Amino acid sequence: MEGEEEGEEERETNEDALKAQIAIRCAKAAFLLESLKSPRVHTAEDIDEERARLLRFAADLRIELVKGRLKDRKMRLRSLAEVKVLVKQQTESPMPFPIYRG
Repeated sequence: MEGEEEGEEERETNEDALKAQIAIRCAKAAFLLESLKSPRVHTAEDIDEERARLLRFAADLRIELVKGRLKDRKMRLRSLAEVKVLVKQQTESPMPFPIYRG
């Protein structure tokens, strides 16, 4: 008899948990349906602000691109200057290390 009572209590607990889950799902569905019913109305002012924000963002990206290109160009020029210096040093002294003839 005690086993039957424990089994019955366990079933009631499971049913209560299931009812709670169903209630949560229903609440979520209700919130979703409500949000779909009344979408946000975009005014002309909102659209203008969004357009201005996007234009500023695009301008910032262009500036970053130009800065990156200038940085790359400076590195290439420095590399080229370094190569010229090394070539000049090699032509001035054909042997970088003197040979000892003793």
